[in-house]
Amino acid sequence: MKSLKVPILFSACLLAIQCSTSGFDRGPLPRFNAKPVVNDSVIAGNLAKRPQLPANFKLGVYLYEGDHRDRLSHADLQEFLKIEEKLKAAGVLGSMFLVRPLKLEAGSSYEESFYGRHQGMPAPKRGEDALLDIRRQASRYGADAVLVLNPASEMREEANLLSILYLTIAGIWLVPGSERDHSYSIEASMWDVRNGYLYASAYSETRESRTRPLGWVDHSEIIAEDRRTAILELREELQKRVANLR
Repeated sequence: MKSLKVPILFSACLLAIQCSTSGFDRGPLPRFNAKPVVNDSVIAGNLAKRPQLPANFKLGVYLYEGDHRDRLSHADLQEFLKIEEKLKAAGVLGSMFLVRPLKLEAGSSYEESFYGRHQGMPAPKRGEDALLDIRRQASRYGADAVLVLNPASEMREEANLLSILYLTIAGIWLVPGSERDHSYSIEASMWDVRNGYLYASAYSETRESRTRPLGWVDHSEIIAEDRRTAILELREELQKRVANLR
């Protein structure tokens, strides 16, 4: 019995070390009834914005794409756009349509492309500048709000110990020596076209690990499977968020 006390005590000490935490707070705060002070003009501008969506508003959908592996397929995009009928039935939405960037204007897709940047063209706009451009493009369609979809894909490739059997040639097709960890995520944010007020946002991520023989690894198939799952989950989450706006 005495011999068991030492490992039990050691485990308790180890657990305490692993679970240690730290933090900070200012203690009880005084009552504050005066007007809050904002010391940044951008923050002040954001807080001053107010919702102004009309009933049965018009919603543009803008697909912000990066690497070719990130892009939504036509079938996936059409599947996502089925959300329109559900939001109409909920009495929230009037119409929904895609907003596509103009190819020939300043800051267009050509100038933001790999070729354009290496021909001395400006780099793609990010953050507030990119959002302002998107709102301007949505205004040409007569949209009251614009939904920005931003997909991203990440693939990690590794070979396990069994991959040494690939040297037998037949092992390439028979031995599960290749590991693929892939994640596909989509961020969605819905903005007022007129003043940039943020109405709703949603995020979906699918992450899965696969171990297969190298000969049966198909990256495009892996990406397509995870992309499909992520877009369906995003559609359900976003439907709830937008329906709450009514």
